[in-house]
Amino acid sequence: MFLYNFNTQFWHEIKPKNYAPSSRIGACGILSFPKFYILGGKTYSGVSDEIWEYDFITNLYTKLRNSYLRFYGGQCQLLKDTIYVLGAKDESYLGFENVPFYNLINNTWASIFFRSFTSFFCEGVAVVFPGYMIEYGGQLSNKYGAANLYLYREKRDELNQNWLSNWLWWYVFAAGYTYSNSKLVFYAGGIANLVVTPSQTRPSNKFNYVHVEYIAKEFGLPLYCSKGSYLVSEYECTYCPEGSYASEIGDNNCTLCPPGTYNSKIGSTSKRQCYPCSEGYYNKAQGQKKCYSCPKMLYCPVGSIEPSTSKPKYLEQSIQPKQFNLQSSSYKIYNNFIIFGSVSLSCLVAVLLFIPFVRKKLRILDVFSTVHKNEVDHPLIPRKTTIGGLFFLFFICICCVIFGLNIIRYFLLNIEETKTLHPISVFRNDVAQFSTDFNITTTFHYYGGNCYNDTSDFISIEAYGVIGRNINKKVEKIGSDCKLHFICKDCEISSENKITFKSIEENCFTKAISINISSVSSIPESYSIMTKSIESEKNLIFIGDTPSEFAYSFTPSVFYSSISDYPSSIKGYHLTEYSPPVYGSAYTVEELTEFYKLSVDILINQRNFGLLTERYQKQSFFVLVSAVLGLISGIFSVVSFTMSLSERIYEKINKIIESKHEVERLFLRRLELNRFNDQYDHFGIKSPVVK
Repeated sequence: MFLYNFNTQFWHEIKPKNYAPSSRIGACGILSFPKFYILGGKTYSGVSDEIWEYDFITNLYTKLRNSYLRFYGGQCQLLKDTIYVLGAKDESYLGFENVPFYNLINNTWASIFFRSFTSFFCEGVAVVFPGYMIEYGGQLSNKYGAANLYLYREKRDELNQNWLSNWLWWYVFAAGYTYSNSKLVFYAGGIANLVVTPSQTRPSNKFNYVHVEYIAKEFGLPLYCSKGSYLVSEYECTYCPEGSYASEIGDNNCTLCPPGTYNSKIGSTSKRQCYPCSEGYYNKAQGQKKCYSCPKMLYCPVGSIEPSTSKPKYLEQSIQPKQFNLQSSSYKIYNNFIIFGSVSLSCLVAVLLFIPFVRKKLRILDVFSTVHKNEVDHPLIPRKTTIGGLFFLFFICICCVIFGLNIIRYFLLNIEETKTLHPISVFRNDVAQFSTDFNITTTFHYYGGNCYNDTSDFISIEAYGVIGRNINKKVEKIGSDCKLHFICKDCEISSENKITFKSIEENCFTKAISINISSVSSIPESYSIMTKSIESEKNLIFIGDTPSEFAYSFTPSVFYSSISDYPSSIKGYHLTEYSPPVYGSAYTVEELTEFYKLSVDILINQRNFGLLTERYQKQSFFVLVSAVLGLISGIFSVVSFTMSLSERIYEKINKIIESKHEVERLFLRRLELNRFNDQYDHFGIKSPVVK
């Protein structure tokens, strides 16, 4: 099967994923995009009764319910979900007594327009309308040709009218034809007349049409305009103008192309002929035949309705749970307390040194009365000294500082966290069934379709390998973006999983794709979040069979805590990207009509190891009290020893000073004696008595 693109003027072959129907001739085909139907035909084994469906989205053939008749050589017409088989013949080159039709909705076969006195001529020119059918020409058994025009009404079991137009005097069969505007146009075919047996080896080049509007008016029937046209009066049709389309036979009005698109052709039959504005152009009105150039310094991607002030910068980020750290304020309190204690001790020393009254009262506080130095061979007499009182104050200050620091460490700096990786087999021993919550949001930027939340038949989210107790799916359009949400509560994933976001709406193209995937982390009040975006090249848009792929690894993680401020146990995932995104198929605006699918695959791989996080207290309150008591006892001993040592040093220094003073006194006395001796010798002054 081949497809021709009128915009690019290229043919390309359609290669299905599965086996195609067997080779055949004379089959009729009908296109109802994204489906193509093949009915009947003659194969190597004879005339067929098969009907096949080809899906442009899945690229697969599917065999539908067989017909109750075997036929080939006919034409198919689609009218309101029903395929009519017109002008078909059987193995004997004979037409049928009625017109078979296939209902696409019910998957059933039936017939209409029964002809009792003779079979229908085969290979004629025919068209079906709601309530009646017109047939012209045809041939019978390859022996007789026909030049009559027949009219059949649906409510009559027998032939209602047999009318031969005066100007259609030639014989027509095996011709190519179509219904356009209000005319049944046909071209070429075989040659036959009253004296010439029908022959397809001698082709005709006749080009003419049947005025259906005349026939409808003659018999008082409603006129149904063809696709691509609309009714301007009771029996007059005209083609839809540029910027509009009519997709059904009998449309009374043309539908305007939506903003952001244009259509430069008249008689368009589908919304797919409303092409999005190319990159660098925009259109903010309906029913336009062209787009307008984007102003300088502004940004207009494919399908722009209005220019954007700047080209968006698509977010890429990775937010992971942070390494556990105690609050900086706790360390500040700890350090400030040390500074406060040091300053307090310094102030105390200054007060003792510079205020004699306070210094004299210190001996009252001395608790080291039995530790002071005593003279040898004298009885031990407890006594209090100023140095003892001073060192007792030092002891009290040091104890207060040590106690305060330990209290601060216990309440503010007493948390420790460890992280370890375990093989998944060992990890499963601790966690029998691992499940948690995670969300995935896929955003199609500058999306061309409708993106309605109730379009479940056209926009779908499919999960493979993901098991969840509560899975919600949501579709919403925000501005020009289409967002698809996959929300999974209490979900369990296997080693390999895939979530597919797919749209088969008309014009389901996009300029850029963003993925935001987030999971509850095992760390309290933390999430693992990753955001990634891809953008198509200039003048290209994402659409087609090949999906874009994003790949992520989920690392199972469990948190345990013995601290009352945190949950005792939490399960979660830590996310990482294990391979770069793979860009899906992208095409130009001119190639858009060939494709009808936009999809994104999220590949999820569970790691073969798990992360175990434990958070606990460094020391208990009992250990804290024991440590503080032991520390105070030790400090008391150290202070006592230091006091005793200081006192001895102080006494030694005092003795040295006293000795110096004694020498000075002796020296002064000696000088005084010498002075009086001199006075006595010269003046007879009596020497003073030296005491």
